[in-house]
Amino acid sequence: MTQTVLFKALVAMLFALWHAAAPGVERQRDAREIAEAIATAVIEDGQRTPILSSHAEDAAVAGYYAMRESWLDLDAVGDGGRSRGAWQLQGSAGRAPAVDQARAWLALMHRGARDCRDSPRAGQAPAPATAYAWGVCHALDSLRTGHDIAELARRREQRARRLLQRVLTTLFAD
Repeated sequence: MTQTVLFKALVAMLFALWHAAAPGVERQRDAREIAEAIATAVIEDGQRTPILSSHAEDAAVAGYYAMRESWLDLDAVGDGGRSRGAWQLQGSAGRAPAVDQARAWLALMHRGARDCRDSPRAGQAPAPATAYAWGVCHALDSLRTGHDIAELARRREQRARRLLQRVLTTLFAD
């Protein structure tokens, strides 16, 4: 598969995933730029081991997080001004161009894949790589629900996987 075809397929998959998650969100102002940034970053990341079970799943989870964190807004500001961009990254990464934000998010996830899976809490499963979106593997979430961020990350991964499965099933139905 050529890079161009793969790029277009990933972008289309992200738009379908966003539509399946929340119809209309795919029409947000920055949706195309974010989808293209994710596709570019995931293709560049293709020589590395996927963070999750496949690079397509990495793209789906990156897209789902961008939707949940910023509603696909590259200029979103949160956490009292400490977090910015589509993935609510801290520091200069959240102010960077879209493709650099996507690369930074994937880099965080690779770090999480390395650090979180090797640091389970007593009586708990290891944290998923995406828990590192919060900068740590385990902590109480900032919404004060009483849940460990690892559980929130696990739920987001599961939701993104279900959406991806729905999109792929729809696209490749007989």
